[in-house]
Amino acid sequence: SRAAEKICYTAVSEGVSYIELRAAPFSPVRAGTAKSPVEVIGQYVSGIKAAVDNTKGFEANLTLSIAKQHYVDGLGRPDRKKLSELEDSLGTIAMAINRDDDLSRFVVGVDAVNREVLPLGYLKKSFDLMRDECGLVPVPHAGESPRSLEEGLENILASIYDLGARRVGHALAASVDPYNYIGKVDEFGVRYTEKRADRVYELQQLTLM
Repeated sequence: SRAAEKICYTAVSEGVSYIELRAAPFSPVRAGTAKSPVEVIGQYVSGIKAAVDNTKGFEANLTLSIAKQHYVDGLGRPDRKKLSELEDSLGTIAMAINRDDDLSRFVVGVDAVNREVLPLGYLKKSFDLMRDECGLVPVPHAGESPRSLEEGLENILASIYDLGARRVGHALAASVDPYNYIGKVDEFGVRYTEKRADRVYELQQLTLM
C-alpha cells in the first residue's frame, strides 16, 4: 500500500490530476507478502485511498491486469486449466469488490497485458465476468507486440468484438506501415512480401473502420 500511495503522491508533485494504476494480483507470479489476490488488491486500494483522501483535485483508480503469457502451456497453446483457474480467481475478486465500498470505489477496469502469445478471444469469459458481476470496464492492450502484424490485428478486433473493449492499449499493428516490413521475418519465421504487405494494409483499413 505504501508503494501505491507513493506513486500517487509523485504524480501529484508532477502536476498529474488523474492516474490509473495497474496490478496483476491473480497472475501465477506475485511479489510482496500478500496471501491472496484480494489482499493484493486491498493493499493497492489502501494506498490509493490514502493519497486521494489527502489531496485536493487528484483522482486515482486501479485496473486489474491479466498477464497473457501466464495462460499458455509449454508449447505456446492456450492452457484451459490455467484459464479456468483465472476465471475462478476473478470470481472471488468480483465478490470481494461487490462487498467492499473501497474496492468498488477504486477498482474500475480489467486489462490484458504483455506478450501477445494468447489469442484474446480466450479471455472472453474472464472479461465478461468482471464486467457483468462488478461493472469493470474492459481496457485490454492489443496489437502492441504481436508475433506477426496479422496476429496483432486479430487481437485488436478480438478486443473490440469479443471482450467489449472501451479502449484498446496501443494497437500499433493497426497503424504501422506494413511496407516497412518487406523482407523481414515475423516470429513464426514467415517473411513479409509486397503481396503480404498489401493484405495487411487492407486488414488495417478494415480494422480502423
